[in-house]
Amino acid sequence: VVWVTGGQVLRLGELRRDGRGNAAFEFAHPGGFDSYSVIVTAEADAQSERPSGSPVFSTRAGEVSALYPTKIEPRVEVSASDAAGESASRARTVTTLPARASSSPRASSAPRAAEFYESIDAAVEDSTSARTLALTGEDGARAASAVAKVATRDGTAYVRVRFRGVPLPARFHVRKYVMWAQLPEDGTLFLRALPARGLNRRTTYARRRNVNADNFQLLVTAERSYPHPRPRGRRVLITR
Repeated sequence: VVWVTGGQVLRLGELRRDGRGNAAFEFAHPGGFDSYSVIVTAEADAQSERPSGSPVFSTRAGEVSALYPTKIEPRVEVSASDAAGESASRARTVTTLPARASSSPRASSAPRAAEFYESIDAAVEDSTSARTLALTGEDGARAASAVAKVATRDGTAYVRVRFRGVPLPARFHVRKYVMWAQLPEDGTLFLRALPARGLNRRTTYARRRNVNADNFQLLVTAERSYPHPRPRGRRVLITR
């Protein structure tokens, strides 16, 4: 089900897939929203009036806005397939939705998904507390790298990172990469599992409570299974 959020939640309708997994959803700019987020959730009931299922795709908080005055009402297409060839002359906006990144394995509501991205962006863009970390690849992933913006507020760690050149986990005969926070005194804490595909094409977000260190580092390992309280697999990227 497709929703818009921005001070309120509005149900737009059901996103239907074809046999190949492609889907498109077109709608007019919703009245009363100058800017908003678009969220797709997996719902048990397609007629739900409020989001309660797990977010599947989401724009960053408030990043969608009208291209033209509201009298013209541009049309916005939310597509789960590649929309790179869309023409601006067709008077509509194409919004590519990054997969949800969450530090919790439990399903959350669409408003929580928007708050998740918004809280991380606010923390890591605060010049008074944010830090930039550079990660480099280890043996087997020497071409891999990452740049992360991190911050700690009131015992919560916030991470926004872009990966480059990271090979698929299958290279190390595992199914998952896992990102960890390395603390000077408290050891290593689980942040999140990373997507097996598309990791190098999107920004990755993570948030973790009970991190009481402003100078934590990041580590990515190749794990056969998760979650575990501590990393068990080989190191793929480390903070330099």
